[in-house]
Amino acid sequence: MLELIEIFLFGSSDPNMQLAFIPAVMALGGLGQIASGIDWGGKRKDAANKAKKAYEDQKAIYEGLDTSNAYGGIKNMYTNMENTMEDLTVNTQQAEFERGMFQQSQANTMSQLRGAAGSSGIAGLAQAMSNQAMTQAQRASASIGQQEAKNKLLAAQQAAKIDQLERAGADKTQQLIAKGKLSSMQMEQSKQSTLLGMDAQAYTAAQQAVLQGQQAVGQGISSVIGGVASAYTPGVGDEKGSFNFFK
Repeated sequence: MLELIEIFLFGSSDPNMQLAFIPAVMALGGLGQIASGIDWGGKRKDAANKAKKAYEDQKAIYEGLDTSNAYGGIKNMYTNMENTMEDLTVNTQQAEFERGMFQQSQANTMSQLRGAAGSSGIAGLAQAMSNQAMTQAQRASASIGQQEAKNKLLAAQQAAKIDQLERAGADKTQQLIAKGKLSSMQMEQSKQSTLLGMDAQAYTAAQQAVLQGQQAVGQGISSVIGGVASAYTPGVGDEKGSFNFFK
């Protein structure tokens, strides 16, 4: 044994011994490769199976990500807008007020002048006063009508402005919500893509470890066979062949 260690560490000056030692080294190296390549307890295989499952699970998550149009639910907030001007009407109060004032003026004029003038004078005076009263009534009625029409117009314009502002605000809110949803979807996709890449790398590494172990076992077997074959010396004549590793 000591001789073997000495030869292994320092070599041998004997050429025959050197040649005999080579097969032993090949065989021992092959056994080492086999030992290192064997998947003791199936640890490498278990690791590969777990990595495969993790990769497939992550792949399913990535494939199931929401890729719908984040802006698909946005509605046109400016459809079906109400015409706030369509209910504006002609102011009839002016004409009605004017007619009532004129009739009242006529009645008052005739009542006051029946006893104060002759028949010919009454007619002329009554006409003059009636014209004056009618003019005043027209002015008052026109003023009231104009104010009413202006107020209605202003109210309609303000209602239209408020409606437009509300719709603009609702539209902007929709846009912001959709933009936020899109940003969230993109970040989630990026995260899941990174995780998928990491699981793919882990699965590949686990597969390579299994493959390398199998290759090591195969190479070790070849080395052992080669070493044993190199150490074998066939017999001559009736002599049997023998293995010569160290002698």
